[in-house]
Amino acid sequence: YGANDLKADVVRTRDLLEQHNLTAKQYFLFVGRLAPEKSVHNLIAAYKKLDTTWPLVIIGDDANGGEYRDSLFAQASDDIRFLGFIYNNDYEQLLLHAYLYVSASELEGTSPSLVSAMCAGVCALVNGIEENVATAKGAVCLYQKNSQEHLVADWQRLIDEPDRAAEFAAKGRQCVEQYYRWDAIASQYLTVMSEID
Repeated sequence: YGANDLKADVVRTRDLLEQHNLTAKQYFLFVGRLAPEKSVHNLIAAYKKLDTTWPLVIIGDDANGGEYRDSLFAQASDDIRFLGFIYNNDYEQLLLHAYLYVSASELEGTSPSLVSAMCAGVCALVNGIEENVATAKGAVCLYQKNSQEHLVADWQRLIDEPDRAAEFAAKGRQCVEQYYRWDAIASQYLTVMSEID
């Protein structure tokens, strides 16, 4: 996977924030399918233990419905907001203006939403599973693998220490510049293909 730079008009636009009554850099964002392996239930449980007034915004859904999805939606409130599927400029706008991208997912490959958050210069807090360790290359905040206690502690610390969050945001952006530029990735693919007989 790679990441594209955000378009200038997206950087300036905040209409979707206004529509959802969100303030730039004062909300947390999860992006993904509402499936059990994404552990959104653990994310919500951790969020409820935080000392914050900022909302948790959840982009994604399960097109097939189901009990798990319904159990998550039952927890919707002013603080926990489910926005459903959002794409393109609208998605980029919500991502760009988030204070923190957060994921408790227990199963990933190279996560496109994580790479996008890093590209957008948004601090990322993610589960310390092997796939995220490999993707992030030390440029995001990784909490101890599958530990809700550490998720809560690291999340609260990033709220309380904005300079720390800003440092991770900058590292994430640098990581994308080095490893996830589409032109570099395309070149690598071409090299591999040219070596095939």
